[in-house]
Amino acid sequence: LCGWAGGIFEQTIAFREHGSVTGSGAGSVVSTKDGRGVVHAGAVVLATNSPINHNLLVHARQPADRSYVVGLKLDKGSVKRANWWSTHSPYHYVRVEEQADHDVLVVGGGDHPVGMRATQYQDVWGDLERWARPRWPMAQETLFRWSGVVYEPVDLLGLYGRNPMDATQTYIATGTGAVLAALTLHTCAITRT
Repeated sequence: LCGWAGGIFEQTIAFREHGSVTGSGAGSVVSTKDGRGVVHAGAVVLATNSPINHNLLVHARQPADRSYVVGLKLDKGSVKRANWWSTHSPYHYVRVEEQADHDVLVVGGGDHPVGMRATQYQDVWGDLERWARPRWPMAQETLFRWSGVVYEPVDLLGLYGRNPMDATQTYIATGTGAVLAALTLHTCAITRT
C-alpha cells in the first residue's frame, strides 16, 4: 500500500482510512457510511481480515479463531522496540508499543476456534500474562485486555486476486502474504492481466 500511496503507479488511486465501508456492488462501486458518499472506481480491492462481501467461496475457506491480547505497562525505553513470535502451541506474539510517557508490552496469542463449548473456556488473558512476565520481568500493571476474531485460510495460503464468481473489477486480499498480495493485485487490478 505504501508503494501505491507513494505514487509508484501512474493511475489515480484513492485510499479510505478510518471510515466504514458498508459494501461493494456492480460496476466497482464502494458505499461508505462515513458521510463521504459513494466511490466509483475502475477496480476495488477488498483488503480485509475477511472480505465484506457475501461470497461463501471465500468465507468457507477461512475458519474463525478468537485471538487475545494483553497490554502490560513498561518504563519508557526499558525494552527495545522489536517483534517476537514463539513456536509454542498455542503460539505467542509480542511487540513494544511506544506511548508518550511509557511503553506497552503487547502480548497476544492463545488463539482457539470460535464457538467452543463453555466447558472448554480457559483464562487465556491470564495464560498470556503468566507466559510473558517471567520473560519480561520489568512489565508492570495490565493496561488493557481485548480479544478479536481472526480469519485465516485453512491451508494458510493467502487469498488474493479477482473475487470468485464476480464479474466486476472487484479483487480480494485476505489471509497472509501482504507483499505477494500487493504484487498480485497490481498485476490484476492495474494492468488487467
